[in-house]
Amino acid sequence: QPGRNLLLGLGVMVITPVLAALFFATAIGWLLGLLVFAGYGLIVITGALSGISLTARWGLDRFRQMPDPSLGMVWLAIAGLAVAISILYWLPLLGGIAATAILLLGVGTVAGELYREVREKAAA
Repeated sequence: QPGRNLLLGLGVMVITPVLAALFFATAIGWLLGLLVFAGYGLIVITGALSGISLTARWGLDRFRQMPDPSLGMVWLAIAGLAVAISILYWLPLLGGIAATAILLLGVGTVAGELYREVREKAAA
């Protein structure tokens, strides 16, 4: 569900710094704000990596019609996507939009999976 994951990623990327700033505004919550900022950095890195791998896998499924590609083919698709993003960066607006969309997709996917895990563990 790429549309839902893009919106969820946008929400996480906007709300998390605001929440951390609110924690910093209180005298007691500065340490919690620091932890939220550290978690924000981790989710951005994790989201970027998962966004690239998800987009590469989507490209394999879409264009190669491979139900179960080999690990080498997945790595080749990831490398090809990294090269494509690097080339798109030469175009002023398109590269930024593509990289941002991939980042938001990855962050939304990571946040959705974390929420699903917490909900399942709370139900058990």
